[in-house]
Amino acid sequence: EAQSLKMHKTVCKTLSLAAATLVLPTRSPVSHNQLLQRSSTPLGNPQQLQTPTVTNKMPGDKKLETAEELLELYNDLEKLKGYKYSQPVVSQCGINNEEFHTDLPFQQIKKIVEECRDSFLAGVPESERPGLRWEHVGSTSIEGMPGTKMPDALLIVPEFPPSKGVIQAFLDCGYYFSSSSSLDVKDLWWFLVFHEGILKDHKLTVHVVTEDNPAANMLLDTRDMCRAEEWAFNDYKEAKVAAAKSATFPEYKKGKGANSKLLAMLREKYKFNQ
Repeated sequence: EAQSLKMHKTVCKTLSLAAATLVLPTRSPVSHNQLLQRSSTPLGNPQQLQTPTVTNKMPGDKKLETAEELLELYNDLEKLKGYKYSQPVVSQCGINNEEFHTDLPFQQIKKIVEECRDSFLAGVPESERPGLRWEHVGSTSIEGMPGTKMPDALLIVPEFPPSKGVIQAFLDCGYYFSSSSSLDVKDLWWFLVFHEGILKDHKLTVHVVTEDNPAANMLLDTRDMCRAEEWAFNDYKEAKVAAAKSATFPEYKKGKGANSKLLAMLREKYKFNQ
């Protein structure tokens, strides 16, 4: 027991000497202001650490966000012809908004487009509403037609350019103006991005046109003929299914138009081949 006590004292003495000779790094004094500055230095945005950074800087023109700017653009057809603002949807939950669906949820999409119509028209000055006409067009307006979950609509206005009240209603409802159609500078393309529901991360395209617009009338004829005539429905459906095998979305868009007898006939009718 005496021997154990002696060894214990020896170990403690050795450890004490080691601690005494341990040299710790020194640091210069830090002022209170320096401490405050360090504590306020951002460590990084948590969202940037968790998800990829998405930049808003896209090729093309700047986004026009006031009715005055847009009305000025619409009154300058040469400038309008060259204008293009791009705002791609980058899904944070893996949704592919270019996916081709053989069985589109027709009734659900129809209801959503009608709700968009009602919300938009409610924002238009009451005196202007009777002069406007909203039409659901494109594949999502034809029951049983395959395609993407990107609905289209026409807003038919009494004259070009649309009124300031119409433009403001689009802005107030969350739409943005992208460009005019390559087929007709007076076919104005407005987009609304959906953030929830079955169309989450998809877009509604609204073509703002006058009643005599050839592109608008071609869209209406395509819809009405596919609804009423079996040959037209089958022709357009077969062209879309064949085009969906393409490697890219632009090739699909091009292919469905090139292989449809219905669309070829309507292009001839509205002189798009000239």
